[in-house]
Amino acid sequence: MVPGADVLRIVLVTTVAVVPVAIAAASPLLAGRDAVWVAGGFAGIVALSLLFVQPLLASGALPGPQRLGWHRLVGAVAVALAVGHVIGLYLYSPDDIMDALLLESPTPFSVYGVAGLVLLMVVALLGGLVRAVPRPVVARRVHSLVGLAAVVCAAWHAVLIDGAMEMISKLVLCAGAVGAAAHAVVRLYRPLLARWRRRAGT
Repeated sequence: MVPGADVLRIVLVTTVAVVPVAIAAASPLLAGRDAVWVAGGFAGIVALSLLFVQPLLASGALPGPQRLGWHRLVGAVAVALAVGHVIGLYLYSPDDIMDALLLESPTPFSVYGVAGLVLLMVVALLGGLVRAVPRPVVARRVHSLVGLAAVVCAAWHAVLIDGAMEMISKLVLCAGAVGAAAHAVVRLYRPLLARWRRRAGT
C-alpha cells in the first residue's frame, strides 16, 4: 500500500502538471486556429509539464519502482515533444521559426526557446553517456546542471509567451519545474559539498 504522504505528493505533482494543459486546451485563443499550430503549441506545453515531472523521478521525490527508467523515458518523450513543438510551428510559419533558430527573431522568448531546445538535446546526450564514461558520478552532476539550465530556459520561454496557457497555472508549473531541477542538482552535489567542508575544516 502506498503511504498517505506519497499519495498526497502524487496528487500534488499530477495537479501541477496536468491543470495547465487542461486550462490551455479550453483557451478561447484556440478557436479557428490551424491544427498544425495547435499541435505544435501543445507539444511544447506537454513537454514543459514533463520537465517538471522528470527531475522529481531522478531525485527520488516521487515514489515507485524503476524511477530512473521512468526518468529516462519521460526525458526522451520531453525531447521528442520539444522537437515536435518546433516542427509544428515551422510547418505553420517557416519564416518565423527560421528567424528564431538563426537568433534573428525580434521576440525575446525565441532566444530562450532555442537555448532550451539545444540544452535539452545536450542533456539527452549526456544522459546516454552517463553509464559509458569512466566517472559516471561526474557525468551525472554535469547532466543535472545542464538539465537545470535547460529547464530555466524552457520555463522563461513559456513565461514570456502570451498564448493559450493561463498565467497563474503556468507560473506555478514553471516554478515547480525549476524547483524540481534545482532539487535534483542539490541532491547530487550535497555529498561533494560536504566533502569540501570537511577538508576545509581540517
